[in-house]
Amino acid sequence: MSETSGARNCIIPPGHLLVAAPERLDDACFSIPAVRSLMSVRGVDQVHLLCVDPQRSLWRTVPGLEVLGYPEGAGVRVIRAEIEASGTGFSSAVIWEKSRAARAIRKMGIGPRFGPPGGGLAAELTTPIANGRGPGPIEHRVRDFLLTAKALGAKPFAPEHFEPIDLGVEVMPGSLAFIPDSDFGPSHLWPVERWVETARNSAQRLDRPVTVVDRGDGPLAAELAGALGDQAAALVAAAGSEVYHPVGVLDDVQIMFDHHQGIPRRPQFEQDFQQLGYVMEMQAGGRFIKQIERVARPFAL
Repeated sequence: MSETSGARNCIIPPGHLLVAAPERLDDACFSIPAVRSLMSVRGVDQVHLLCVDPQRSLWRTVPGLEVLGYPEGAGVRVIRAEIEASGTGFSSAVIWEKSRAARAIRKMGIGPRFGPPGGGLAAELTTPIANGRGPGPIEHRVRDFLLTAKALGAKPFAPEHFEPIDLGVEVMPGSLAFIPDSDFGPSHLWPVERWVETARNSAQRLDRPVTVVDRGDGPLAAELAGALGDQAAALVAAAGSEVYHPVGVLDDVQIMFDHHQGIPRRPQFEQDFQQLGYVMEMQAGGRFIKQIERVARPFAL
């Protein structure tokens, strides 16, 4: 473990630390820098990450992290058995949210157990951690994880915790991914004609291939791919099932355009934390058309 980014005044005791990952994929992505900072705390021998099985490939891309998985929907007994099967004596745990995993960790008597006390989690903790956020404007979810890690004594805002993760594969010149369908249904769909116009202009002006991602639950992706014809480099069917894989269909994407849905968060996070910021800006407040014009300006669209 690095001794440069975590001081020994950290309240986490020496030994093996168990971190229970958030169950939502987007929250799991947002917690990665905080987890990386906990791995750098002096005196922590090893960080072990407990997550649902579909997240295993995400967390295995983090160098030096031991990953424990459990089936989606598993009960407390099953999760406890998975933890016990590791044969590790954990000296402490960090828990981000109320869940069956949190309950399993409590029932095993692992402690101290740190985490934010909100959302009904306090009952599972021995040491609730106030992250210093008071009343004020809504902040990005990633700051909840970062500020909690900071309160534990780590240094989560160090630049190295935001560096792109090396996936061990050669990345092709960046393509432009378009994901036109929405998590919120037809009322939130942007007209396919505007998607076609944006995709064609982007491909022409940036001289990059276009990838259309089909979530498998909406009409626009197929319509967009059909309208683009040979301009579309690929049509990825049901990409929701592929997004968990670190070396997969979206690894060559450099810029991603989406409308109210969660696919971009995982691959963008692995490749460049700043690019994830562009995606979240485009999603902010539902003002997609205005935001895409403003955010795309640096790319000379």
